Amino acid sequence: TRLSMREYHQNLQEIVIPRHRKSDPDALLDQHEARQLRGVLGSLQWLVAQIRFDMSFGVSTLQGESPPTIKTLMRANALVREFKRDPHFELIFRPVDYRSAGIVAISDAALGNVKLNGSNEGAVTEKVYSQACYFILLADQNLLSGKQGSFNIIDARSHRIPRVCRSTY
Repeated sequence: TRLSMREYHQNLQEIVIPRHRKSDPDALLDQHEARQLRGVLGSLQWLVAQIRFDMSFGVSTLQGESPPTIKTLMRANALVREFKRDPHFELIFRPVDYRSAGIVAISDAALGNVKLNGSNEGAVTEKVYSQACYFILLADQNLLSGKQGSFNIIDARSHRIPRVCRSTY
């Protein structure tokens, strides 16, 4: 079984940013721009929650940026373009015998890849918070026994974790 959201990808729209606003990327958003940003990020989050787990880091970091600026809008537009580059992305669900299958959890975290405000922009010494992710899989017997096998993604998430790490710098 294949699951795609081609039409949803194709219907994503960038936020129109007037030239005079682009000239000051560090300017805070006005109410209208903030509402537009929330709308675009909500649309991208819906795709991430459904099938585009691969894009969750970018969406998560933009959602966490506080306060959002014109630069945030420009990065959101770049992310919309990235989503639209692959509108044919699909999840493929392979047959897995539920009677012998098992649940597998995979997690990972990067060391110091986001700042306190959620942004992944800036110097290494400013990025002391970590982004983590996990995948929950329904795996066949081969995969469970350490061999090459099949699995289906049940859930996935990328999120910032509250841990701060400065010691390795």
